[in-house]
Amino acid sequence: MPASLDTNVLLRFAMKDVPDHYDRARALLGRQGASFAVADAVWIELAFALDRHYQLDRPAIVDVITTLVSIDNLEANSSLIEAACASFAVHPKLSFADCYLAAKAADCQRVPLYTFDEKLAHQHLAAELVPLH
Repeated sequence: MPASLDTNVLLRFAMKDVPDHYDRARALLGRQGASFAVADAVWIELAFALDRHYQLDRPAIVDVITTLVSIDNLEANSSLIEAACASFAVHPKLSFADCYLAAKAADCQRVPLYTFDEKLAHQHLAAELVPLH
């Protein structure tokens, strides 16, 4: 059974901005035979932190997330997170959370996705979006 990781472990590993934390995260992720579950909320929070705190542009955020999600011993909903990244990369008006919600709705075949969010409602995403006016 895998252990779980929070956002800060992945953030410190990816950004290497706190050397001691990076070293400990690298050692943890490098443990032989270890596996770690990463909840979908972690990826959403990670994208937010990379945008707001580190002020990375969208291509850099997508690069960080897709690099991390591909690490062998991380268990994540990779296809869903990659779909959210694909939408996030080409829809500059949408947050990663919006892109994730649309990808999740499409993935689970829980469509349409109803929303009051006008920016979200008028995008062409994998999920059918219906604005509530």
